Amino acid sequence: MGHLWVQAEWGFKALMLRGFFAPQNQPNLMVEAARAQPALWRVIVGMVICLLTYVLGLLAYFYAISHLIGTKFEAVWTADPETSGPSLTLILLGSFVTMLVGPFFVAWLLHDRSPWSLFGPLRQMHRQFWIAVAVFSALATLSTLIPTDFALVRSLGLNQWLLLLPLALGLIAIQTGAEELLFRGYIQSQLVARFKSPIIWAVLPSVLFGLAHFAPEEHGSAAWYLVLATGIFGLCAADLTHRFGTIGPTWGFHFANNVMAMLAVSLPGALGGLALYHLPIAANDAEAMVPLILRDIAVTIVIWLGIRFALIWRENAHR
Repeated sequence: MGHLWVQAEWGFKALMLRGFFAPQNQPNLMVEAARAQPALWRVIVGMVICLLTYVLGLLAYFYAISHLIGTKFEAVWTADPETSGPSLTLILLGSFVTMLVGPFFVAWLLHDRSPWSLFGPLRQMHRQFWIAVAVFSALATLSTLIPTDFALVRSLGLNQWLLLLPLALGLIAIQTGAEELLFRGYIQSQLVARFKSPIIWAVLPSVLFGLAHFAPEEHGSAAWYLVLATGIFGLCAADLTHRFGTIGPTWGFHFANNVMAMLAVSLPGALGGLALYHLPIAANDAEAMVPLILRDIAVTIVIWLGIRFALIWRENAHR
C-alpha cells in the first residue's frame, strides 16, 4: 500500500511540480537519427516521393482488388455506396499498406537513417502503445456516459462482427500505424532535426494531417470541423511523439480511437461497414455532426492529457 502511495505521489509531482510540459530526460533517438541528413530540401523531396508512391500504390492496389473480386475499378476506387459493407471497409483499410512504402524508402534514400528509426526505440514504443490504448479505453468508456439524443442502430450481427474482428483490428493497426509513421515518424522528426520552433515541427504536420481528412463531398459543411478535429488530434500526437521519443503513444491513441469509431459505433458509409452499431445520422448532416465533432475534440484533449500523465507517472515510478 505504501509503495502505491509513493507512486501516486510521484505521478502528482510529475504533473504539478516537475512540469507537465517538461522535455524528456533522455535523448530523442528518432530526432538523433533524423539529424544525419536534415536539409529542408530533402524533407520536401521526401514528402513528394511519399505522396507519389502512395498514389501509385493505391492505383495498383485497387486495380488488383477490382480484378480479384470482379468489380469495376471505379466502384472500388471511389468507394461506391452501392458496394459498401464489411468487404469494402476491409479493402479500404488494407490500402494503407501502400502508405508505408514512401517513408521507409525516403528514410534510407534521402536521410541516411534506418527505416526502423521512424518508430523510435521499439521496446519503448511497444510499451507506450499499450499504455495509450489502456488510457484511451478507460477515458473513452467514461465519455459514453455523456447523454446524447441518438438511439443506436444495429449494423452487424454479433457472430459476424466477432468473426471479422481479428482481421479488422489488424488492418486498423496498419492504417493508423501508416499515418503515424508518415506524419509523426517521418515528417515531424525531420522537421524537429532542422527547426527548433514547434510552430514548424508540430503545427505544419498537424495542418497537413487535418487537410488530408478534408472530404466536403462526404461531410458537407461539417468538413472543416472535421479538419479542425483531426488537426487538434495532430497537435496532441505531435506533443506525445516529441515528449516520449517514439510513435508508440500516438499510434496507441490513434488505434484505440479508430477501433471505437470504426468497429463499435460508426457513421453509415464506406468506413462504417465493420461497426457493430451505426449512428442514425448521415455524415453530411452538419446540424447533427458539428456538436458531435466538438464533443470529440473535448474528449481528445482529455485523453491526450491522460496519456501524458500516465507516461510521465511511469517514467518517474521506474527511476
